[in-house]
Amino acid sequence: MKKLDKYVIYCIFVIFIICMILFYKPLFSNQPLGLDTLGHLSKVSYFKAYPFANWDMSWYSGTLFLKLYSPLFYYLIPIFQNEIFGANFLCFLSILLTCWGIYLFVRYKTKNEKVSLFSSISFLSVLGISYYWIAAGNLPYFFSLWTIPFSLYFLEKSLIEEKKRYFVYYSGIFLIGILSHVIIGFLIGILMIIRILSEKINWKNIKKCFFYGIIPVLLSSFWFIPFIFYSTSPGGYAGYIPKFIQLFGFRDNIAWGLQAGGIGIIFFFYIFSLYFIKSVWKDKTIKPFFYTTILLIFVILGLLGKNYPYGVDPVRFILPFSIILCIFLGLVINKNKLFNKKFMIILLTIILLVGIIWNIHVIHKNLERFSYYKEDGRYGIFKDIMNNENFPLEDNFSNYRFGTSKYIFGESLNYFFPKVPQTFGYQDAGMLNAPRYYDMRWNIWISDNINDSIFWLDWFGIKYFESENKDSVGKFLNDSRFKVIMNQSKRYDFTLFEYLEAKHIIALVDYVNSTSFGEEKEFEIERKSPDRIILRYESSDKDDAALFKEFYHKTWKAKELESEKNLQIYQTSIGFMYVNVPVGSKGVIFYQHKTIEDILGIFLTLIGILILIIFLLKDTKK
Repeated sequence: MKKLDKYVIYCIFVIFIICMILFYKPLFSNQPLGLDTLGHLSKVSYFKAYPFANWDMSWYSGTLFLKLYSPLFYYLIPIFQNEIFGANFLCFLSILLTCWGIYLFVRYKTKNEKVSLFSSISFLSVLGISYYWIAAGNLPYFFSLWTIPFSLYFLEKSLIEEKKRYFVYYSGIFLIGILSHVIIGFLIGILMIIRILSEKINWKNIKKCFFYGIIPVLLSSFWFIPFIFYSTSPGGYAGYIPKFIQLFGFRDNIAWGLQAGGIGIIFFFYIFSLYFIKSVWKDKTIKPFFYTTILLIFVILGLLGKNYPYGVDPVRFILPFSIILCIFLGLVINKNKLFNKKFMIILLTIILLVGIIWNIHVIHKNLERFSYYKEDGRYGIFKDIMNNENFPLEDNFSNYRFGTSKYIFGESLNYFFPKVPQTFGYQDAGMLNAPRYYDMRWNIWISDNINDSIFWLDWFGIKYFESENKDSVGKFLNDSRFKVIMNQSKRYDFTLFEYLEAKHIIALVDYVNSTSFGEEKEFEIERKSPDRIILRYESSDKDDAALFKEFYHKTWKAKELESEKNLQIYQTSIGFMYVNVPVGSKGVIFYQHKTIEDILGIFLTLIGILILIIFLLKDTKK
């Protein structure tokens, strides 16, 4: 083995050891770390219960399953027997791969092992790392971070060496970035454009940008095209914008944990590096990274105003910015030969060591105080609740919905009972009819009018529901149509009710119009998959309707059971579905089908694969 190869292996091993020292506790905690983690893992539970489902019946009274969220992370977790360890392992792996990617890129550009090692380890001093994994639990986003340095590494090798295999590696990692977190995929595309156009803005480079961007997008189209067409954003989203001083690690505003906007020591290095602005400005290698750091600083500080994607706060760009910053610093250090002096090596290493020790303290605090898995967190609270002998739910579809107004129940219930539909889940971005949903929540849990509450309980098919012990609970306690099932105040003060006159989610009723529905008739249902419902009955009369209390989407179709004649799906004013039942029919089938958007996405993916194959065959012939 060559001496250089041995040194590379040594550096990679050193990075691994430091990562383990910093993150071994969360890695092996076997706990769902972070506020959003159960929400993400509940999608994994649902995927394991219904591996091929296109529809999610568990949240928001029906929505698309993994069409509005990048799906790769949720497909990878079931590989692990223990999904909680799997989630923590993928997050740790992302940190490790990110450091390795920074090391490989800087080493490729500088041929300087010391500078490369320094740059990669500097990422481990970023104070915000533990926030996004351990405190916030932004798991798919966190997992996707490693695709940034590796896509840049193979992009650079492809552009410089013009070997097509590097283009294939780059395209594959770009594809993983899109399928892991669409914002990270978008950012990789922006970085690619800045890198190519920083050489020269001309028609040749514009065509090169198109080629380097179109192949990964085509390959991802089986998911990306439906995502583009189906996604809706409420708009006007500004999110959490950190103050400039927070980037240094000071005046931290505690959000869900510590240092959401903290970078720390390397941001001091960045400010110091501006002293060398003249050399930076003239260097073609450093210039695109300098441009990118300036752009991302403005994005972090709220440059886009109220035009951020829903749920993607400006502060989320802290970690991508930190990755670019580590690469930029390595290139600046090498350009100005700072590591040619032992004094500078020792000084910068000591400062970096201080930064890492600082980060160890932040990691420990986030793990101990803001990881949300302990007895007083929602995970611990819900485990205690479901172990109560009076808890009424089992993990199966019962044709009723559970009503919850708080995340204490919502995400936790979906994780432990993925087959039970309920009213409140992770992120409002998945709602198909948000205004009606908020009307339901207000009228059941806030309004004092019991008749309004009954109206919405009936429409949403709610049988069991929880409510915080507030004044509004009295309307249920004083009504004979409701029965108290549980009353627990050990860690979460709530009352669990049963609505004794609950209406089914799917039913044959004697009429439906836009604002009301009639009495339920005799029927049976079969729902082995969320994507296909068979409603059977002995007979049907004029005005009878098959009512399906999940929000309408164009992916749904209906047909008569025996004749298989297509039936028109109508919407109520709330947005739920129903069909007018033909007189004398014996049943109705609701089912999911491929839309033109789905077919177009699959077709474009096949085109992308074909172009890539032709690209490789052409290279072979040469």
